[in-house]
Amino acid sequence: MSAMIDDDRMAKDLNEQELIKLLVARVKGRAYRLAEESYEKSEGYMLGILTDVIDNLNDNRATVNLDLNKRIAIERLPDEVLGMIFVHCVDMRSTILNPRSIYACGPFKWPPIVNVCKRWRQTALNTPRLFTCCHMGWEKNDIDLILKCGGTKLPLHLSIPPIATPRVGPSRSFVPFLKFFPSPATTHPTMTLANDLEKLRPLITRSISLHLMVQEELIAAHPDGLDLSCPNLDTLLMHSMIHLGTMNTMNTEFRTRVKSLFGYLFRTPLVTLKHLHLESMDLPEDIHLCPNIKSVVMENTGSPRSGLLSTLQVLSKVPGLQKVTLNSCFAWGAIGIHPPPPAPSATLFRELTILSISKMHFTDISRMLSQVTFPNLKQLQLLSLIIFQLPDPYAHQIAPNVDFNHTDLKRFISQGTSLRLVLRGEGSSCDLTASLTNPDDMDTSSDKPKPLLEVSFAHERVLTFPADGGQPPVLPPDFSAFFECLKSLPFEDLRTLEIVSEDEGYKSLPGLATRSLLDKCRSLRSIHFKKINADSALTQFAEANVILCPGLEELVFDGCTMTGPLLENMLQSGGNGSRNLRSLRFLNTSFTPEGSEPDLTRYVTKVIVDNIEVS
Repeated sequence: MSAMIDDDRMAKDLNEQELIKLLVARVKGRAYRLAEESYEKSEGYMLGILTDVIDNLNDNRATVNLDLNKRIAIERLPDEVLGMIFVHCVDMRSTILNPRSIYACGPFKWPPIVNVCKRWRQTALNTPRLFTCCHMGWEKNDIDLILKCGGTKLPLHLSIPPIATPRVGPSRSFVPFLKFFPSPATTHPTMTLANDLEKLRPLITRSISLHLMVQEELIAAHPDGLDLSCPNLDTLLMHSMIHLGTMNTMNTEFRTRVKSLFGYLFRTPLVTLKHLHLESMDLPEDIHLCPNIKSVVMENTGSPRSGLLSTLQVLSKVPGLQKVTLNSCFAWGAIGIHPPPPAPSATLFRELTILSISKMHFTDISRMLSQVTFPNLKQLQLLSLIIFQLPDPYAHQIAPNVDFNHTDLKRFISQGTSLRLVLRGEGSSCDLTASLTNPDDMDTSSDKPKPLLEVSFAHERVLTFPADGGQPPVLPPDFSAFFECLKSLPFEDLRTLEIVSEDEGYKSLPGLATRSLLDKCRSLRSIHFKKINADSALTQFAEANVILCPGLEELVFDGCTMTGPLLENMLQSGGNGSRNLRSLRFLNTSFTPEGSEPDLTRYVTKVIVDNIEVS
């Protein structure tokens, strides 16, 4: 009795944080003592204490909130209005429905709603719009809450996890296993397609978006197909465990089913499907069973580079396809080795408006676009294109000669008149982003021109280090490979070019590569340099054997540095296009050596320095 009195006195003297520390210390000591007998007892004891604490706090919170609700107007709101407030506060659209993992964090916003008081819980359970997302990797209690709510007929966003089977062995890589499962110890999710197909059917039938994993164990459990019915399915996201080079290790039945996956999974064609997202798997050849798809996203496919054109031909079977995204696809395989034969005729994408490709070899982009026709294309994104790989081994490959003068691409690029180049980094970390726009085509949401073409480059690192531990590869001058690639694009109709550095200090442009790019852009009227050391560009204008940019009328230097005599040489040279140059504009620009700026009014009709015209 005296010990209890002492504890009460201690509790009154301690604040909440000190009480928590005291509780933790006691639980820790008890857990260590139990661990000497059995680890399971120790673990069970700690989980029991945790559950007791959470349950007690939730009960007390509900009691306190019930008392507080009586003092405020929300308690007097009708249940229908309260339910609308819940829907607004608990937005399930942001819920992560990743089907790759057997574990998933449950809806953390539900407990504050369903544990406040009996009235709130009852109102929430009768507001079915709260419960239209479900991941079968959630805790069973969360899933039961969804199944018990009144929304048994409402559209559902459903994610079904894979079977928890470790993939280890001589023909299986352990790395993919680690990606999908947290540890080799398997813990089974609440429901899977392989084990709980019949229980899942009514939920799948309700689904407007479905996320699932395609794996060998699923095919083995249901060799004749799943016969799913999805009369309202709008979005389908499918993952697989097929990684680079692993397709050939899969059994024959699995490889066959993947090629005709829609027929295997679904009872009838998916006429309502609008959006398809595939990750770590190839495009099923029976995509024609989804005739109304508007967008297709493919990521991290295990296909070699040779599979690109055949995939495009399959995609072209979808007549209303408007957007295609290829991310880290078809990048596996050596450069220039056994290139696939060209398609017999151009692949037509009549309704395609947006094409986005990232992390693909630059040479493959040329080959692909030479075989594709897209008469209604509005936006083309070519992002993080691979120029050459490091090390390869220890020999770089500048972008080879490629031809982008494909009729449809040339027509598309000719719509843009302004090109902006953004330079970042240096050495193997340098990258370039190019954006082609038409200033007359404004985006009303951002009040900026809509980008017609976006291109970015980077040097790809690959894990093929030579055993002899040689020296790092010798890279070409910064950005030269990227400029060489850009000059192969049909930029003959450009009017404005802007070259910008986003790093601290001044960027130097690659000499000969800059000359090649400027020589291609022969219709330029204005060039704008920002945070650039302009000496290299000025030298190319002065020393070129042909007139670079013969129609050039304006040069703008913003935050740049340059050598005064070089600028004068450029203006005096007959082979630099300066005959039409009328305006020079300088903003926060410095000359070296100091005071070496020439009398520019001798060469052009207008000189503006920091917004002040010099006469």
